[in-house]
Amino acid sequence: MKIDIRSQDCLYVEINDNVFYIDDSTNEHIIETWKRETFLWVSFTRKPCDINDIAKNHGSLEYCKVEKNLLLTNKEYRELCKDFFKDNETLFEGIGGFSRDGSSTRVIRVINKQTRETLYINTEGYNYARYVGFESEGSK
Repeated sequence: MKIDIRSQDCLYVEINDNVFYIDDSTNEHIIETWKRETFLWVSFTRKPCDINDIAKNHGSLEYCKVEKNLLLTNKEYRELCKDFFKDNETLFEGIGGFSRDGSSTRVIRVINKQTRETLYINTEGYNYARYVGFESEGSK
């Protein structure tokens, strides 16, 4: 079991292959759960400067495995989206690249906990968001 306390009102708990998100920061009593290892199709943009570059450039479509769910406040999410080249070693932990068997790309799912906006990052082992994208419509 892993417990990550994000604030006095928000935390997530990992038990086996499940993630439980509990948030009362907005007095809405939010409780969500998802599988830690989720597979989906993501359309990536290579080396985007900011969120606007992703909207302009629809890149490669890749089959991905979510290795980490990163829940950010609206402010943290917006800051990340302003500069994808910023060093974020503690957030990203070098997660990215192909899985050991080569069947999927390892990614981080980044979720804005206020708006539920979600993007996916493949660092390719770097400390910045080298590839950033959105879930393909075919995955939903």
